Amino acid sequence: MKTVNHRYPMTDESVRRKLFWLLQRLSSYSLWQRKRDAWAYFVQRYESALKRWPEDKTAGFHPRNIIWVYDALRLYDEGLMELAQGNRQVWQVKTGEFFQLFHSAGLVESNLYLPCHERGVQREAYPPEVDHLNTLRLAATYWGVI
Repeated sequence: MKTVNHRYPMTDESVRRKLFWLLQRLSSYSLWQRKRDAWAYFVQRYESALKRWPEDKTAGFHPRNIIWVYDALRLYDEGLMELAQGNRQVWQVKTGEFFQLFHSAGLVESNLYLPCHERGVQREAYPPEVDHLNTLRLAATYWGVI
């Protein structure tokens, strides 16, 4: 038996237009380029913090975070190359580069600054310097569709 979605009927022209606009927006090269650039800026500031901050403060960062942030940057670059070649399915489940960003960026989010986290959940406010890095990370966060 076929189910009909009465809330968003695909026979409705306005629903189809909105859906088409959303798909265009999510597969926009310029959107993903801006996200990639924001992430690259976060990576640059994060690495700078690791090099310049005192050791007692940088000890609060997960030791694998730098690997995860660069892995996410690599996925952004690979996804942009695919998108530039016309592949608008780069966020598809398991195979798309932008879908895989969720894993790397999620690890960074849940382990950004360990003294403020417990079991991957932030339990207290970040120190001001770390909060600035977190603001940059949030600006570059992957908000794709699964």
